[in-house]
Amino acid sequence: MACAARRDKGSMKHRLCPLFISISIVIFMAMSLGSVLSAVEPPAPDDRPCVTGTCLVAPDVLAITIAARSVIPGSVVDYAPVAGDEVASAPGEGGQAIVTLTRGGAAIGELVGSGAKRQLITTARVRGEALRTEAADQAANYTVSSSDDPVYAHGLMPRAVHRKSKPIDYDPAHPPARHVVFLRLPHPLVEGRSYRIDCAALGLQQQRIDLRNDTRTTRSLAVHTSQIGYRVDDPVKRGYLSIWLGPSAGAPGSGPGGGAFSYPEGLTFHLLDDASGAVVFTGAVEMAKRASEPESPVQKMNFNGTNVLRMDFSAFAQPGRYRVHVAGIGCGYPFAIDDGSATWEHAFLVQMRGFFHQRSGIALGPPFTTFVKPRDHHPDDGVEIMRSAHAAGIWADQPGDEKHLQRSLREQATSERATDAWGGYHDAGDWNPRRITHLRATMAMLEIADLFPAFAARLRLDIPQDRPVPDLFNEALFEIDCFRRMQTSDGGIGYGLETVGDPVGATVSWHTRMQPVYQAAPDAGSSWIYAAAAARAARLLRPHDAAVAAIYAESATKAMTWAEAEFARQAAASKRTTANLQWTARDHRNLAALEMLRLTRDRRWHDVFREDTVITRDHPALFDWLKASQSDAAFAYAIADATLTDAVVRARAIQGLVLLADAARTFADGNAFDIASDNPYRPHCFGFYSLPNCGHVALRAYHVTGDARHLATGVCACQFSSGANPDNLVFTTGLGANPIRNPLKLDARISGQAAPAGITVYGIEDHVNHPGTWSYWILPMIDSVMHPGYRTWPVTESYTDTYLFIPVNEFTTDIWFESVWTWGYLAARPPVR
Repeated sequence: MACAARRDKGSMKHRLCPLFISISIVIFMAMSLGSVLSAVEPPAPDDRPCVTGTCLVAPDVLAITIAARSVIPGSVVDYAPVAGDEVASAPGEGGQAIVTLTRGGAAIGELVGSGAKRQLITTARVRGEALRTEAADQAANYTVSSSDDPVYAHGLMPRAVHRKSKPIDYDPAHPPARHVVFLRLPHPLVEGRSYRIDCAALGLQQQRIDLRNDTRTTRSLAVHTSQIGYRVDDPVKRGYLSIWLGPSAGAPGSGPGGGAFSYPEGLTFHLLDDASGAVVFTGAVEMAKRASEPESPVQKMNFNGTNVLRMDFSAFAQPGRYRVHVAGIGCGYPFAIDDGSATWEHAFLVQMRGFFHQRSGIALGPPFTTFVKPRDHHPDDGVEIMRSAHAAGIWADQPGDEKHLQRSLREQATSERATDAWGGYHDAGDWNPRRITHLRATMAMLEIADLFPAFAARLRLDIPQDRPVPDLFNEALFEIDCFRRMQTSDGGIGYGLETVGDPVGATVSWHTRMQPVYQAAPDAGSSWIYAAAAARAARLLRPHDAAVAAIYAESATKAMTWAEAEFARQAAASKRTTANLQWTARDHRNLAALEMLRLTRDRRWHDVFREDTVITRDHPALFDWLKASQSDAAFAYAIADATLTDAVVRARAIQGLVLLADAARTFADGNAFDIASDNPYRPHCFGFYSLPNCGHVALRAYHVTGDARHLATGVCACQFSSGANPDNLVFTTGLGANPIRNPLKLDARISGQAAPAGITVYGIEDHVNHPGTWSYWILPMIDSVMHPGYRTWPVTESYTDTYLFIPVNEFTTDIWFESVWTWGYLAARPPVR
């Protein structure tokens, strides 16, 4: 599917649930976690703000990074009653009881579960002191001196002070923060000389900071490089140089324009061997985009707030570990260039861990992961899962939003309990929906296996071996099996499992209060989605285990047969045709027919495919808002057995894929950080920055044409999300040297565990053009420390790692298809000859 330009509210809620979270989660965040996380420990001497880094961002601009406050997480422990414990129960939303434990006169947490399984969720707390920001903003509070630089022999004050501050964790009253103070110095610092910065007035743990100015070994905030790395034959390898300083104390206004910084022309950069420091490549630093230049043909604005320069070392092709160095400034994070697939394969494997860590219905823990989660949402544990007579609609005039779905599931609930409805992936940071659209990511896993069977066969994902097939198939089948278990005897597949509302209170999935869970009745649209995935899996499983393949072939055939009959029944009853289908349902049918053709080699499925495919036309628009989104089907057709397909149609499929890839390249050429998008109208949110956006679009074109420019676009698409961005941040937990740490994953947060690897968040939202105002209840907390205020930051630097900022810190597993496809392809592709 091509990257969507914009989505009507209904379809967006249905596809990316729970992007639009019901009011219950706002209550949960603002009230329940407020009480849990607002406790503050008395400060101790070492709780003062601490300098965590000092570097240059220009020869005469010194950056001091200061961390203030931290959250000490709570935990989930077995409840051991103590004399005097007071237990109080209060109704939550939907009648869900929230049970609070008071001990020694203080509320210490919530009780969950019952009997031998009763556990206590202990209170998290904040400790530490805030930075004295008024003092930090005053140039008079800093003195820079040197014992070996005569210019600074007697100590000098900076000419000006800039500061930018961000929250780096969640607390409703006292959020921890990272502050970066920039000192504009009267003279450049000299390479190799030693300096001391006296700053006692700030009340830090360090009253003075000693700096040895060795920019060849010091990481600079201004040098941005990929933390994934490259293959030697990747056609693009580059870093970026930029810094936005934030406002200067006393400067009028607080907008991003005040922090823009311009580097002089004529700079050079060096690629250094990370171990020896030897220079292995030298190149020119070139302007990528000035702050005054627009980056998008639609928004017509600059998203960076400062000049961004580019450092290209694409011509360098020697394996090793390196870092980019700019003289007088510093280095970026080190990265590897390998002569095989190790760099991209590592990224792919980390993302695949995310799916395992999102599994529902099984226990997680050693030996497969250090992240511990008892079994959740399993009917054998007493979780109430009820069948509903409500089926998701397939026609364009039927409502498809989340609230309608939840209400209808409840109103049409039956008294029949579902005994085999478990598994699949937790949809997001919470766990209520397990929906059919998650199979988008499963289809990407299977497509990588289709393109590179040897690669797929050798991968080791460190997961349970449910079937005697390679790990990549086991992960794909875990998701498919969730729906296969719910398949009706005549073949129908429903939307999935859903609850009414969202988690309330400081709870965890294995003590869910969200009951009953409703199982949706079968519908044609969901059955088409399932049939495509099951058919693809069955075809690819045949070389590994014919008996297992037969199970999924039979299931796919039953689902497709039922869907076609149900569609025909409804169409006849309402005098409708495929033209009246929801545009996405029509595309799901199109892809399902193609996968059934590839599985069965039955030409009747080719006829069904041709009914609504756009690739029978010349110059097909594979993405056309509200009309077609058929790049998945076009690629599948282009790579299918030629004896099953039409040569002219196949050529047009390739033509359409190239048109999308060219659009992605044009967009990448127009912005500073080479971000790709095949649709300039797509909002810059929900994965636009945090994923290798449209990398799969470019790489599909490369696969079917061999044109290296599309491979280059695919690599470029990975740059920003892999750390080559103003925050030097990787948006996937456990990946790179500086990954995000606080995604909205309730089980990890509430249980006091670090977020497990492989969670890729929605990331940066375009708060200028597409603000998620429905979630801005959190802005008072964010803006209590963010300087300047959140909505005045440059978009590309506005990410806050604050756990509960829903359009920024949350995620849904289906959007990870982009990382699976792009990183998987870049790892598995054959060498460029």
